[in-house]
Amino acid sequence: PAIDDAAKHFAAKRSATAKGVTQPSQVRYLTYFSTTLLAGRMLPLQRYQIVSVFFGPVPKRYDAAFAVQVLAYHGESSDELFMGDNTHAEVAGTTAQGEHYFELAVGTEVVEDVLIRFYDTRSRPHKKLFHIVFHTSFLNAEDHDIRFFYKDLDNPSKKLTRQFSIA
Repeated sequence: PAIDDAAKHFAAKRSATAKGVTQPSQVRYLTYFSTTLLAGRMLPLQRYQIVSVFFGPVPKRYDAAFAVQVLAYHGESSDELFMGDNTHAEVAGTTAQGEHYFELAVGTEVVEDVLIRFYDTRSRPHKKLFHIVFHTSFLNAEDHDIRFFYKDLDNPSKKLTRQFSIA
């Protein structure tokens, strides 16, 4: 209930249309804030090693034209921790429709706010297909696989299938 009240208050103050919190990452951060309040203290910082990123199914048009960027996110600014594209990815599986799942070796440590962007590199400037933001302190320390589904992505391209996920 506290999250709903906070979201309604934010919506009323944000705009005349009371649009409020709309992106999955925004909803995720309301949950983070509620968890912190209920705990009565700040959660300890947790560091995670992103060994690789597994994602798909990727529509055929992007097989040879995508890039993944991982950033340490600081609100208005960010620091790039990793940038990789299709030339560095391995095909990790194929759907019956011929769409591929890819795995991209990352090998970077993250802590606090993390921003991941996925781009279509066929155009200049690159077109963002989605992004996702999360905080490492709210991840399950025992879960070594972090997975986000299509519904968890911010501004996902309609060209991605509803079965798309990133882990």
